[in-house]
Amino acid sequence: MADPKSSHHPGLAIAYEAHSLEEAEVVRSLLEGEGIPVTMPADVSSLSDVQGMPWKLQELTRETLLVPEDRVEEARRVIQDNHEPLPDSDDFDVGGEGE
Repeated sequence: MADPKSSHHPGLAIAYEAHSLEEAEVVRSLLEGEGIPVTMPADVSSLSDVQGMPWKLQELTRETLLVPEDRVEEARRVIQDNHEPLPDSDDFDVGGEGE
């Protein structure tokens, strides 16, 4: 059975899936500061700049950060120890019912 955090890029594995490009850049800087090379593959989120779109695709996708397979565990530890992920939109109390 394949690792759910594997990627379609030979030699690379998914270290993190960010909620936004901004969060991805923060995590990328964190990993690169530790000497871990990071790749962010092009995906449909780059289409969010197209005019006339009824929504931002970036809000519907996640930014994937790939690292060399032999450094993925190290990268995940660095992220876990140094980055507080953003909550999923399902975690927000939109209706004020939780107050």
